[in-house]
Amino acid sequence: MDTLTTNADGLALSKDLPYGTYTVKEITNEDGLVIVDGKYYNPIDPFDVEVNSNGTTITKILSNYPSTTQLKVYKRNGDTNIPVKDMTFELYREDGSLVEMEVNYPEHKVISQFTTASNGYVDLPQKLEWGIYTLKEVKTPDGLLNIPNGEMQISLYQDEIVIDVINEAAKGQITINKTGHVLSSVSNSTTEYGELYSLIYSDTSLVDTEWEIYAAEDIKANDINDTLLYSKDELVDTITTGDKAALSKELPLGKYYVKEKTTLNGYILDKNIYDIEFKYEGDTIKLVNDEVNSFNDIQI
Repeated sequence: MDTLTTNADGLALSKDLPYGTYTVKEITNEDGLVIVDGKYYNPIDPFDVEVNSNGTTITKILSNYPSTTQLKVYKRNGDTNIPVKDMTFELYREDGSLVEMEVNYPEHKVISQFTTASNGYVDLPQKLEWGIYTLKEVKTPDGLLNIPNGEMQISLYQDEIVIDVINEAAKGQITINKTGHVLSSVSNSTTEYGELYSLIYSDTSLVDTEWEIYAAEDIKANDINDTLLYSKDELVDTITTGDKAALSKELPLGKYYVKEKTTLNGYILDKNIYDIEFKYEGDTIKLVNDEVNSFNDIQI
């Protein structure tokens, strides 16, 4: 019968209509929404208008409310898949403006940073208008790495959305440098007592020596359960030296001790205990390194 489009003042006027009852319905997109200047609005419910007098203008004042999302952010430890508390983030709109919200408890204030609670979740105190946002992690829990580039893009086009944010744990790795004497040559000289032969040794890497790495304390993950990864004095890795330095697997941060289990025939076993501690060096340092330098004397 007629299609109306509002002007810059938000007004629209139909053509003259014959007497009768008409249904007014707002035109929406395929998702049932109204888009104006890139923003999404919920449509006005259809309503009827009755025209029953000549020359009368029927006026209706209508309002569209923005489509909004209740956002919930869930933080997990990438190693254990268990929630993590105390991750703080900010949200930015597509135009770069910072999202701010009002809260009334325990006092009235405006906040722009949101932190996961003891259950690993945070429910934003107010709904967000539909659109694309950038989540920037501004405080990462100790022992964990920040998300790649420190931010992630999220699309909010539903009534309720849960965003799963996963942080990998920082790790440590042990390098074992194993050397020992090896006979390289023999020299001789003439003395008043006859020929004197001297053995000349040089240092070289020793292959096929076996090393064990133990947890020096209970090693726990940073998650809400303090998940036990290794118990104190538990064997966590066994490595064997080769032509080059031997590397352990990547280990959770914490304290360890290293000892030689077997060495080559003709060499004295290294009975030293080497203490290692991997400390958290920040949310961008993926791997912390430490090394053991061991020397085996020849049995004589």
